Amino acid sequence: MKKEEKRRIAVLLILLLIVIIVKVQMGKGGESDDTNINLPVEERVKEEFVEVLEDGTKLNKSEVLSRAKTVGALEFNNIQLTNQNGQTLLLADVKNTGEAATKMQLVDVIILDKNGGQLGTVVGVVAPLEAGQSIQFNTSMTMDYANAYDFQIVAK
Repeated sequence: MKKEEKRRIAVLLILLLIVIIVKVQMGKGGESDDTNINLPVEERVKEEFVEVLEDGTKLNKSEVLSRAKTVGALEFNNIQLTNQNGQTLLLADVKNTGEAATKMQLVDVIILDKNGGQLGTVVGVVAPLEAGQSIQFNTSMTMDYANAYDFQIVAK
């Protein structure tokens, strides 16, 4: 990689880190959506798209959310959305389906409810990929979005 390209990547990673820190700090002042996490399973509020695992982790079961998503030449699949201890984590495999290498890409992940309304947005970073190469994508949020119906990925 060229020196200039390495600098750009470093600057983008620093900016992403700053955004994450700001989001975390903003999330600490609000009320948690996990008010019933310590209740017995029978007493918890029923969340339509959530399965609660033995360790208390909320696993999203929406078939729509788990469908492959495409942004340009990037295909997101094997999607998993979980929430544990107030932290929501979105994991996916990302593959460059194009014929050329991609550069580092910032994306907005827009979390949606069943009616298509926006629950929240979080920034994610997709590392540079060679044609045909796959990596794991992950981004996290301090809000409980485990009961999301779907999400959109939009290139920045």
